[in-house]
Amino acid sequence: MTDLLCTDAMKIDSQKLRGLRDERSWTQEHLATVAGLSLRTVQRIEREGNASSDSRLALAAAFGVDVSSLSEELPAVEKPATSVAQSEECKIRLNPARRFG
Repeated sequence: MTDLLCTDAMKIDSQKLRGLRDERSWTQEHLATVAGLSLRTVQRIEREGNASSDSRLALAAAFGVDVSSLSEELPAVEKPATSVAQSEECKIRLNPARRFG
């Protein structure tokens, strides 16, 4: 059986994130509220640049920008998916058009 793989190789550009927040004169707390994230999550993302795909989507929606504009491109890192359901979720995340097709 072939291993199921999921690629998640994007990291938030924390300087870009802070720049967008500063342009709007938003506090971290305000951004957290608008994005539906916790204050600690926003603080961690600005500090470390690590964000889940859900957090990246929430931040992009809060700023009204495409999620790719917030991300740093990193070399692809593949990790095994633990189930067929996870594999399908990865495929949908990597190709959102699959949700409707």
